[in-house]
Amino acid sequence: MFRKVVFLGALVWLIVVALAATDLTAQKRKEEVGPPQEGEAVGPPKEDEEAGSLKRIVPHKTRVLVGLTRQFRTVGIPDAVTWAVVDSSDEEVGTIDTTGLFTALKGGWVIIGVKDPQTGDVLASTDTVWVMGGPTKVDRRGGRVFAASDTFVVVHFPPNATERAMTVLIEKRGIHELPEKAKGKGVAVAVFEFTAVDAETGEDVGKKGFKAKVRLTLHYNDEDIPEGVAEEDLVVATFDEDEEEWKVVPEEAVVEVDLEANTITVETDHASLWAVMDETSLAVPVRSNTWGKVKAGFAR
Repeated sequence: MFRKVVFLGALVWLIVVALAATDLTAQKRKEEVGPPQEGEAVGPPKEDEEAGSLKRIVPHKTRVLVGLTRQFRTVGIPDAVTWAVVDSSDEEVGTIDTTGLFTALKGGWVIIGVKDPQTGDVLASTDTVWVMGGPTKVDRRGGRVFAASDTFVVVHFPPNATERAMTVLIEKRGIHELPEKAKGKGVAVAVFEFTAVDAETGEDVGKKGFKAKVRLTLHYNDEDIPEGVAEEDLVVATFDEDEEEWKVVPEEAVVEVDLEANTITVETDHASLWAVMDETSLAVPVRSNTWGKVKAGFAR
C-alpha cells in the first residue's frame, strides 16, 4: 500500500513539472515572437483566389488564336516590372507590350514572364501558353500543333520526335481540294491535311515518318454526319498514296474515342491526309456535303 502511494505521488509530481515546463516554453515563445504589430497579418497569408499564388501572372495557363490578343496581369507583384517572353518554340510566335498585352502572330507556344527592371531577374512566369493555328515550329522539345479552322484538332509531338526543327501545319480540306485519286473512295465526315516540312530546307519529312509516334486528335460535327450513318461506325483513316486508297487506322493505334466531344485520337508516325470516315461505306463515292467548307489552293 505504501509503495502505491509513493508511486502515485511521484507520478503526480512528474505531471505538474511537465505542465509547468510546457507553460514556460509557451511563454518564452510568446515573448520571442511578440504580439502582432499594427497592420501585421495574423495567421497564414491569404492567397489570391483567382490565381492561387502570392506572386503570379494571370491567366496562368491559356490558349490564344493566331491573330488575336490576350491581356495578362500580375498578382502580388509591384506594377513597376518589365513584361517579356521568357521562352518560346519560335521567336516569331508573338510579342508582349509594356502593359502585358500579348499578340499571337504564329503557331507555337510561349512562356510569359515579368522581370525586375533593375536586376533582370524573373519574378513570375506563366505555364505554357499555346498559340493555335497556322504554321507551327516543332523541335526536339516537342509541342502541340492546332488546326486554325478547328482547334479541337491537334497533334501532340513528344520530345525527340524529330532531330531537326519542322514546320507543321494542319488544315481542314474540302472535297474539291483533294487529289483525284483520293476522291470517291468513301463517305467522310471531316478531312484534314497534316504536313510537316524541314524548317530550313522545306523538305517533306512528315511523309518519311517521325522518330517517335505522335498523337493526332480529329474532330467532327454532328451535323456533318450523313443520314443513315451511325456515329459508332465512324473511324479515322489515312490516305495511302502508293495504293491510292483510304486505310482505317488499326484498333491498337486508337487511343480514345469520345462521342460526347466528337473526337477520335490515334497514334501515328507520319503526316498525310487524315479523315473521319464511315467504316461501313468506304467504297461509296464521297458526298460533297459531308466534307465541310471548301477551300482553294490545295498543294498537290
